[in-house]
Amino acid sequence: MAIVINGSGTVSGLTEQASNVELTDNTKLLVGTGDDLQIYHNGTDSYIDDTGTGDLIIRASDDVHIQKYTGETMINCNVDGSVDLYHNNALKLATSSEGITVTGNTMVSEGSSFKFGGNNARIMGHSGNHRIQFLAAGYEQARLQGGLFRIGNVESSQDDGKLSVSETKNYSSGIARQQINVRDNQAYTVTDNGGAIAFSGKYNSSAYTTFAQIEGVKANNTDGNYEGGLKFAARANGSSMNTIGRWDAHGIKFGGDTAAANGLSDYEEGTWTPTTNIGYSSATGTYVKIGNVVHIAMNASTNAGPGDNSQATSVSGLPYSASPGDQISGSTFITGLNQNLYLEIGGSSFSIRDNANNTSITRGEYGSAVHRCSATYITS
Repeated sequence: MAIVINGSGTVSGLTEQASNVELTDNTKLLVGTGDDLQIYHNGTDSYIDDTGTGDLIIRASDDVHIQKYTGETMINCNVDGSVDLYHNNALKLATSSEGITVTGNTMVSEGSSFKFGGNNARIMGHSGNHRIQFLAAGYEQARLQGGLFRIGNVESSQDDGKLSVSETKNYSSGIARQQINVRDNQAYTVTDNGGAIAFSGKYNSSAYTTFAQIEGVKANNTDGNYEGGLKFAARANGSSMNTIGRWDAHGIKFGGDTAAANGLSDYEEGTWTPTTNIGYSSATGTYVKIGNVVHIAMNASTNAGPGDNSQATSVSGLPYSASPGDQISGSTFITGLNQNLYLEIGGSSFSIRDNANNTSITRGEYGSAVHRCSATYITS
């Protein structure tokens, strides 16, 4: 049996055995002096109205659950724990001491963004042109669009590949800024610590591996020493990664060699102008310099004419100077002379000598002639 209260205020069923209180549609249960809290059903929906100036507070001695009457969970509020939101009885968002955990996708409407610390930093997505923008300090700092990640000048139309960095480069103590920095956070005492770029791909139908890598390494593990270089490594089939060379302030070194004295620091090709005390009608010279080893070649012509026939033939104008004894090899040819000739290099010049008697070749020993020579020597 129930106590029934209708809208006219008529009460029926008021007996000691009554177990329920029934309020007919649109009949309200009013609580508070000013009827601030009202509970009622309007025939379609049920309402709890707090019409007063205070808050509506729901309290329990344990967890609070909001469910459909059939048992479908919507919200769980766990004492000293998480607040959980459900969709169709499946957990989608849960709070924790570290933040929130989202199960499934996080949907952001067109033109909306994730904001960090107000509007100073945010991430915005656009479905129309399929791009994601990264903004900070009022400017777009990066953009992901069409499989290309742009950093800096995101409007540049000259980009290619998958990563583009477009920004005005500047220097601080000779170090380039605002480009790409690959950093290693290992301790300075670790051998070859420094950032690395690896190049990898599939080596069979399903597995990937690293084929080669470039490392920017600290040259030693001395505290306070920041000498560095580039280390190049590659793999042979069936082997691990092997160092194939280094490039540092001392030059290029091959294999695992780290000795400064073994660095190849220079390679160049060029021309030089031979000049002689006997007078050339024409002369050309070329050279190749590898490290401190210089190889020269010369092609010249002389005319018969007046001159000091006893004067020893000397050629100057070498591209790099050498000291006596630094010559490695050399040969020369002068038309009309059958002697075994050789060059003797010293400083920036050389003389032509007869190997048989170790004497200088003089101007009087040949007239109009073609003079060719080559030599290899060490420069300081």
